[in-house]
Amino acid sequence: MKTEETAVKSGKIVKIDDSDKKLLSLLELNGRESFKNLARRLGVSQGTAKYRLKRLEETGVISGYLVVPDVSAIGYSYFKLFANFSSPSSAAQKQFTEWVKARKTVAWFSRLDGPYSIGISFLAKNSSDAQKELDELFEKWGDHLSNRKIVVNLKGAYLVPRLFGSSEKTQAVGYASTHSDTPIKLDEPAKALLYQLTLNPRAPTTELARLSHLTSDTALLRMKWLREKGILQGIVVRVDSRKIGQFHYKVLLSLRNNKPSKRNEIFDFLTETPRVTYVIQTMGDWEIEFDVEVESPEHFRKFMDSMRSKFGRDIEEYTPLYVYEVVKYQLYAV
Repeated sequence: MKTEETAVKSGKIVKIDDSDKKLLSLLELNGRESFKNLARRLGVSQGTAKYRLKRLEETGVISGYLVVPDVSAIGYSYFKLFANFSSPSSAAQKQFTEWVKARKTVAWFSRLDGPYSIGISFLAKNSSDAQKELDELFEKWGDHLSNRKIVVNLKGAYLVPRLFGSSEKTQAVGYASTHSDTPIKLDEPAKALLYQLTLNPRAPTTELARLSHLTSDTALLRMKWLREKGILQGIVVRVDSRKIGQFHYKVLLSLRNNKPSKRNEIFDFLTETPRVTYVIQTMGDWEIEFDVEVESPEHFRKFMDSMRSKFGRDIEEYTPLYVYEVVKYQLYAV
């Protein structure tokens, strides 16, 4: 079993300066920000901005870019499985990893330390489709999976910028808001563009158009339409916290009395709390899930002490999970 300290210390820490932090904060707000605008905001040349960005990518500080769609707007929901995966064979573990990564419906797959060793989030249009996904998973890998828990994401948000003490106003980039019962229908050009954007978040529009077999004008119009309809919520940079010596925790909160007013109060509190990068409301064995990135396990304990101090009467229990590897993060590629 990995510990938090071992997971961080096993990788080389990359030193980043204030300009790197500002660059990352800008990319948290807009992962497609142009080099021209990045250079202007940093007060450097475009060449310097490109050099800094390339260095952060090559050293692994930037692990990728994440397109954040509101999938509920187009008729999808995220279902999430937490479980323990056990096998004496390293080959079986590798095969399982490759199998999960190859599933187009899988949006998130991480290795965890705590009561669960893996977390998998996948897209489905309804509970019947979700059950089919789970049946395939359990039919092939069920003998290796124990302590299974399944929840449904109801609503949530990525909170940016949050990691580097930015003076920029925090924005909540929603990905599973509540919509009407009539989902927005994507036509083929919009579907193709959203798919290619998910795979190539920083690609120029002309390249996205080519990959989607669209004209540049059509691609621009569809991109605008996706934003106006609220389907494309944002594009954010992904930072590997281990590379900069930070610790990434996921917390599962079970509430003593699941009143909507109290659930919303805690949700809103977390969206305003520094270091919290992601928060959702769920339906299942717990009601709220959130991610927090801190400097040390001790800082995490202090963070949870403050949570218990404020909401001690409302929190029945919480389950902390250390996220030591994000294997896949692609919120829409179906």
